[in-house]
Amino acid sequence: MREDSPAPGHRLSLDEWSQAGRMMDYRGHAIFVRDAGAPGAEPLLLLHGFPTASWDWEALWPSLARQFRVYTLDMIGFGLSAKPADYSYSLMDQATLVESFLSMEDLGKYHLLAHDYGDSVAQELLARQQEPGPRPRLLSVAFLNGGLFPETQRPVLVQKLLLSPLGPLVARLTTRATVAKSMRKIFGPATQPDQALIDAFWRLITRNNGLAVAPKLIRYIIERGEHRERWVGAMQHARIPLKLINGMADPVSGQHMAARYEELIPQADVTLLENVGHYPQIEAPDAVLAAYLEFRHRTALNAIATDHKILTLRDGRTVIVRTLRSEDKDMLDAAFERLCKEARYSRFFSTVRAVPDDILHPTAPGPQGHAVALVALSGDGSDQVLTGGARYITDAVGGTCEFAVTIADDWRSLGLARQLMETLIGIARTRSVRRMEGCVLSTNTGMRRLATRLGFKDLPYPDDYSLRLVRLDLDESTHRPVGIS
Repeated sequence: MREDSPAPGHRLSLDEWSQAGRMMDYRGHAIFVRDAGAPGAEPLLLLHGFPTASWDWEALWPSLARQFRVYTLDMIGFGLSAKPADYSYSLMDQATLVESFLSMEDLGKYHLLAHDYGDSVAQELLARQQEPGPRPRLLSVAFLNGGLFPETQRPVLVQKLLLSPLGPLVARLTTRATVAKSMRKIFGPATQPDQALIDAFWRLITRNNGLAVAPKLIRYIIERGEHRERWVGAMQHARIPLKLINGMADPVSGQHMAARYEELIPQADVTLLENVGHYPQIEAPDAVLAAYLEFRHRTALNAIATDHKILTLRDGRTVIVRTLRSEDKDMLDAAFERLCKEARYSRFFSTVRAVPDDILHPTAPGPQGHAVALVALSGDGSDQVLTGGARYITDAVGGTCEFAVTIADDWRSLGLARQLMETLIGIARTRSVRRMEGCVLSTNTGMRRLATRLGFKDLPYPDDYSLRLVRLDLDESTHRPVGIS
């Protein structure tokens, strides 16, 4: 898929970025870290590239924070973090630093979005997932431009000089003009860095005498060759979703690297951004955001459709949750027949004798609308029964959705409705749905209590005292979604 690149938008200043973060200790050194977003949302870790820092993500930060709980850090030797002169810098150590950060934040699972140098750290974290030992569970990885394959990396001249025996001298002679010239070569033709961006890059690179450690940091290029088999193998044998979002105009790791990715990685998922260079998150943040959210939504739905993870309810019984399928019609009809009259009326607000056609095949209006339908199942084979369901349908532009949930009479009060709703809320977030609403009978106190616990507002329904309108603004919600992973 190819997308045109928009012009860079409003920029959060480096000072504002710095003030919103904090420091953590790693081996006696101060490391800049930052997080934002709803505390209960899916954790997303952002890893920056060389020679810059986490501020590279500032254009995407507000939008990502509305969807996820977002974390980032300046790795040691970069940006606002410590840059000790006598430190043994390595990508392996940076991966250990990241794991320390995750442990400090008490994250049991997380998703990764990485760029450049951060791509290699992400590859190492992916490799560690395939080894025994306790560590936070990595759920997906999305790569931006970077040297995923040593054979396709084309370093710029200053990188080659830093890597040579002249490295320390080259670092001392590096100026703002040198950095500006190098950056302009790797940005896209229509997305060139302005003076303010170059100034911020220069501040990040030179802070804490950063130029002095550049010859040590640049050895990551050698490490990529040393660990190629491990890191490329980790991608080839990954059991989690992977994604590449690539600026095609990047002379370092652009279209030629993406072609190698498609050649070596099974079922390669690639989005190509035309006229975008090495920093897609800065040059084309809207295109990167759209590609990343589409990736997350698609993989979430695939996981629900294919993964039969067992959910344990309060009484110890178990169910699996997946998306509704056409072949579920008989089970759906049987479940409907088992519903008592009161349950049918609570769901449909009228006396209904058969399952409406739009239950099995929900559709949304407009080209941007969408629908999601989930079912909870118990048993195996011919003994499998449908114990509950939940769905939402958006409006024509996909911004607001109306939800419904139904639980079989003998499966109520077990926490199933809550888990279905939390899963539905998580999916809605990944699809950029801003608001979730539902009509509830005023007498349906159980559903109203559940909605309130999930963060919904319980409001009067216009012109009908027999109904209540429950509404959840997803941008403001802090409830933890329970997905299937």
